[in-house]
Amino acid sequence: MNTADRELLDKIIGLDGKDLTALNHEEKKIFETFKKREHEFGLRVEVVTQAPIEDLQQGTSSYLVESEEHRYPNRILIVKD
Repeated sequence: MNTADRELLDKIIGLDGKDLTALNHEEKKIFETFKKREHEFGLRVEVVTQAPIEDLQQGTSSYLVESEEHRYPNRILIVKD
């Protein structure tokens, strides 16, 4: 692993647990760069919503569920493959 790859790995680990919707421009760029290459590192980036999906889905359309879901934090999780 070269120095640039180590730096990218360190930076993405720093994003673990952060809210995806609250990332600044630089953090979003790191997230997107790593997401494209995650397979090279043997890791997977998952985004988990904290929205109460089951409650939101009762009696509403999928469009409304999606729009409501974006109002809740979306945590970044780094998972080892």
